[in-house]
Amino acid sequence: MKVIVGIDKEHAFEPALDLIAQLKFKDVELELVHSFDPTLPIAGEAYIDASVYTDYENSLEAQGNEALNSAEALAKQLGFQSVTKRIMRGYTAESLTRAAEEDHVNLVATCATHRGAFASAYLGSVSRALAIGSPTSVLTAKSGFKTKDELTVVIATDHSNFGWAALSQFQHLAPAGIKELHVISAYDISDNDAATLNKTLPMLGGDVDKWLSDTVHAANDRFIKKLQEAGYKATGHIMKGRTNDVIKDFMEKVNADLLVVGSQGHGFFERVRIGSTSVHQVVNEAYPVLVLRP
Repeated sequence: MKVIVGIDKEHAFEPALDLIAQLKFKDVELELVHSFDPTLPIAGEAYIDASVYTDYENSLEAQGNEALNSAEALAKQLGFQSVTKRIMRGYTAESLTRAAEEDHVNLVATCATHRGAFASAYLGSVSRALAIGSPTSVLTAKSGFKTKDELTVVIATDHSNFGWAALSQFQHLAPAGIKELHVISAYDISDNDAATLNKTLPMLGGDVDKWLSDTVHAANDRFIKKLQEAGYKATGHIMKGRTNDVIKDFMEKVNADLLVVGSQGHGFFERVRIGSTSVHQVVNEAYPVLVLRP
């Protein structure tokens, strides 16, 4: 399994490497990638000697190599056997995406940090860009979030065709460091929509909420069975409410270590779309997020 880890000079990569180790993927080949933008962060390029550009770029490259060496040492300390390093020029998210495409990796991992306004904005934007544009699945660790040796993981699904494809991708990644899995589905419907459905679908018996809940429960049961067949201890939960609110509340309730979501969702219920919330979960919430992109 090939995994790219974005390496920064501030060592925000450490929680990402730790989380990958705790998930216990099989036969991981790590590629540590550092990217830097050689553009001088000052105006007046026409009046600056060319040697300044060279010295500036050389300094950035040296700092990047130092960070890569530190990351390599940590990776080997965590037990990774296959570790390579790569330095690239350009914007971080674009470089990681390009590297993922070129090297046909299974997963890209970064860490969103809150150590200072600049670092938060910079790394937050990288995580957001990867969640939207990465060609492969994305794991975003979070600084300050403490994981345990055996992880409690929440999978949020909308049971669309894409949601089932995301499940297949999760089974393909096959993380072995999970103690228990909670499958959660949220549904929400306005009073106006409920009234319209009750009128146009008399077979619902005037109770669209019950129909929605029963339908999601049935889909959840099939989803859970697939996970149990793969050897996971999995349970299902159905909750009414806005998806982002439901996910956050449930993550706190079970003290979960990782949220797993698909990168998009189309169909089943208009209000049960996980894809529309994946970026919110990556950028705004404090817990780590694995965005699956089959």
